[in-house]
Amino acid sequence: MELHELASLAPKTLCVTDASENLSQVVRAWGEFQILPSASTVGQIEREIHIFQPDIIVVFGCRSIIPKKLLSKVPFFNLHLALLPRSRGPAPHIWSLIEGEGIGVTLHSMDKGIDTGAIIAQQPVKISLKSHTLNSAFELLLANAMLLLSLNMSDMLSGRATTLVQSGLGSSHNLQDQAVIQSFVSQNLDLPLTRFLPKLRGIVESFQQSNSHQSLKK
Repeated sequence: MELHELASLAPKTLCVTDASENLSQVVRAWGEFQILPSASTVGQIEREIHIFQPDIIVVFGCRSIIPKKLLSKVPFFNLHLALLPRSRGPAPHIWSLIEGEGIGVTLHSMDKGIDTGAIIAQQPVKISLKSHTLNSAFELLLANAMLLLSLNMSDMLSGRATTLVQSGLGSSHNLQDQAVIQSFVSQNLDLPLTRFLPKLRGIVESFQQSNSHQSLKK
């Protein structure tokens, strides 16, 4: 068999992420791959699917909601920096730290919901609040997510990955929630978590109380 014929048989992985260096280090061991940035539109992702013809798509931090028509074309998998069903939505690593629950990483299949797909694998991660900042906590979680992906790539590419439907009490957050904390977070990425989290929880609680008072006035 010619080299070009062998290359055509290699599995293909499309990644949608801004963590291109991290993901490429994992997926390059499993065949061909392409990287699209997290801000890619649904149209851009669809065009790349048509051109590259991937076997699977791995998502980390994608800002677009993937429609059913694309989900039916190729298996999508997402890396989530929390233990689902906790902290669905954007910035899960921040919300799991705020809530003090669900700290870890999840690899799951994607469906039409937001972080509601069946779970392939999870890994709790212990984060010392005394030793870590938000930045270093993110890097630790990211490293664990990459390990989880590498351990499951073979089954994902072969279609043998076993899944477990999400169950139990969960939590979710949206872009409005994210906007409430964004300014403080962006200015304090390297503040020790022992100081960072009490201040951030205070911001969240103030916002929730304000919303509660406004609701009572209506």
